[in-house]
Amino acid sequence: MRSLLGIQSIDAQVLSHEAFTQDAMARHSLRVVNWNIAKNNRSPIWQTELAAILSQYRPDLLCLQEVSLDAPQPQSFTLQSMGWHLAPNFVHRRQQQIFGVLTASKVQQRRCHSLQSHHCEPLLNTPKAALITEYPLAQSEQTLLVANVHGINFVSTRKFQAQLQQLEAGLIHHSGPLLLSGDFNTWNPSRMQQLWTLGQRLKLQQVGFQPDCQRRLKRFLRSQPLDHIFYRGLSVVTANTRVLSTAASDHPPMCVEFTLNSRCST
Repeated sequence: MRSLLGIQSIDAQVLSHEAFTQDAMARHSLRVVNWNIAKNNRSPIWQTELAAILSQYRPDLLCLQEVSLDAPQPQSFTLQSMGWHLAPNFVHRRQQQIFGVLTASKVQQRRCHSLQSHHCEPLLNTPKAALITEYPLAQSEQTLLVANVHGINFVSTRKFQAQLQQLEAGLIHHSGPLLLSGDFNTWNPSRMQQLWTLGQRLKLQQVGFQPDCQRRLKRFLRSQPLDHIFYRGLSVVTANTRVLSTAASDHPPMCVEFTLNSRCST
């Protein structure tokens, strides 16, 4: 099936567009947007919605899943005042598109690392990707570690757990502030429990939303939400935390503002 469609897995790697404009993340305000954009970044509707988000919410970080870039020239995808890194998981040879998770930032990273799930999803036989990026923090010796994740789907809980264990190995040695963000495909209780257990081991808290925003989150029937943001070493600015309506994707964008905890600022 995969060969008939022209789909091909690719080795774990990181593609970059280094148009960064800042040297460090500000400690008084860190604005984050998490969004599965359903491969619609070429859509005028998505581009209009993103422009509005960039103008109104001025995010410092974008964690995007299901991004589709031009395979011959992925760097042709640009964001105002932001550079980006993409962890691809497969390429569509016929359409000449490359797909994966993309983390964009105003700040130049210290390091970034791509992960691919050891197991593949059925039918297309492709893995899921995650991207771990480390950023300097202003007036701090510590760094912010950001994990942008697309959880493997249509497989057993055991295989989903294996992806989380792989992710944990890439995060566990970081002692500073941490963001774990993405579409985790937590459509049944056992998957959600596995994610909560990972959060407990990493001493993470989960971002909560007001009921009207909570209702907008993507679900499968009556499941738990599929998209989540977990954090450590940061505080949520509740007044600036919301889930937006969208016509560009079946997943709505999650917008959250954080401040750096005082004990992490030196």
